[in-house]
Amino acid sequence: MSSSSSLSMPVADESEDAEEKLRILQQLLASQDSGAAPAAAGAPASRQVAYEPGLCIKTRQEPGGAKLFINLCRSADLPAPPEASDEQLAKLLEDPDSHAARFRVPLSIGEPRAERDHAGSACTAIDVVAHPSLLDRMRASDLYRNFAISLAVEGAEAKHGLSLSRRDLTVLRNKKYVGSIEQQAAQHFVRSGGPPKPFIQEVSGSEATAPQPGSSPSVSSKTPPRPEFRLVQKPPYGSPSHFVCEIRLPLISSAGSLQLQVGGDRLLLTCRSRAYRLDFYLPVCIDQAACCAQFDADSRLLTVTMPV
Repeated sequence: MSSSSSLSMPVADESEDAEEKLRILQQLLASQDSGAAPAAAGAPASRQVAYEPGLCIKTRQEPGGAKLFINLCRSADLPAPPEASDEQLAKLLEDPDSHAARFRVPLSIGEPRAERDHAGSACTAIDVVAHPSLLDRMRASDLYRNFAISLAVEGAEAKHGLSLSRRDLTVLRNKKYVGSIEQQAAQHFVRSGGPPKPFIQEVSGSEATAPQPGSSPSVSSKTPPRPEFRLVQKPPYGSPSHFVCEIRLPLISSAGSLQLQVGGDRLLLTCRSRAYRLDFYLPVCIDQAACCAQFDADSRLLTVTMPV
């Protein structure tokens, strides 16, 4: 399974100025990219991440107290985090909302899996992969160490809807990894090349308008709610030729607020308004370059077609 998507999709509609709107959206998308050069024609959309053990964090799930390990691993395939002094980190930890946009740490977060601890008892493990410089800085600065550990724990919580104890959190001294790293490495992918390929098309009988400021519902929970969706395999029996995912988004009036990414065997949908979040894995890897999506602003239905 992949943990990093490879194709991101801004939106165009079918009005007379659709071509111009698509051009503007593509420019906006490129401005949000990290500045990498565009991928060459025919280049793979993503590549598998190879990573090594770094350190192992032990905590417990709440409620219930089930033991959970976070394997914080290192890989040069991920982008390096931005430079930050201890003073800058202290400000970030004091007021994360105001500084988070200027300090983003790339992480690849795997799926929870069943493992056994040293005593043979059942537990859960999650791999979190970061650039080696993150772990190197942890050794040089206690503040950076605390920051990186918090980042890994909060990332696992946010992605998987977990609540993890800080009171029971410890870093293991004599164990860097729980489980088999060889079996888990295939879950992690990063995008190759530059700006993702846009391929959402908005379809509506009348041109949809973007929501006005303040019109979107307030989302106070840490993780946005999961929308209702249906995944259909075609043909329904035997080996699939493609999958169709229909996602109902009653709170969304324009596809311009949607951010859809597909890569490997993963689909990730987020909204700028944080009205919804959908993140799931398909039973097989899809043909990323052949995928397409349409948003019907009248029925508020997003249809994603994913050939295998």
